[in-house]
Amino acid sequence: KYTDDNEVKNSMKFARAIEKVTLPYDRLVTDEGTFLVMPQCGSDLYEAVRPQTGSPMVPRLTRENWCFQVAKIVHCVHSAGFIIGDLKPANLVLQSPEAGDTTGSVVMIDLEAVRLLPEGYNAVWTEPYTQSYAAPEVEARPHKPVYSKPSDMWAFGKTIKEILTARGTENLDPELPAGRMYAVAEEAMHTDPSKRPTAEELLCQMQFRSSLHR
Repeated sequence: KYTDDNEVKNSMKFARAIEKVTLPYDRLVTDEGTFLVMPQCGSDLYEAVRPQTGSPMVPRLTRENWCFQVAKIVHCVHSAGFIIGDLKPANLVLQSPEAGDTTGSVVMIDLEAVRLLPEGYNAVWTEPYTQSYAAPEVEARPHKPVYSKPSDMWAFGKTIKEILTARGTENLDPELPAGRMYAVAEEAMHTDPSKRPTAEELLCQMQFRSSLHR
């Protein structure tokens, strides 16, 4: 929900940008404010990668495809001048015709933390969000954290690790074989923000690695 004119303008800019790689959002204007309405979706990725009792694990190629879609979303958001601020599997859902369907397009939800970077700035101060996906430089300022594109990349790395390994972030095992994209996650989680690849660079790497293993 957006009530401020500037927020409405920025939300529309964000919606137009992300629609290049995901399903379109509807705009609903009421007396209470302007709303971005998400398409009908199924499971979030936190749930989708964890098999139900007696069910097989989601195929590796499907999980890698989800990771690739997440990379495209992050790249698209960053290219439009926004940061995500709260990237995690629970905020990424599958658009599917039936609940429980483990295929489909990835859609980002819960846009409360999304911020447009002011012109000339590469970071913004905002309230803290999900700590377990926060980059080290964000955790260093718990009362007034600074979010940036590199901090989004840290969260991206942790998110795709979880998708690849089907484990929670508290149980990530660096020795667990997780396919060719695991190294991409490791690069995104470099402790030095200046040494983390951009979303565009990682997207190119993921495309290249996929072409080598076709």
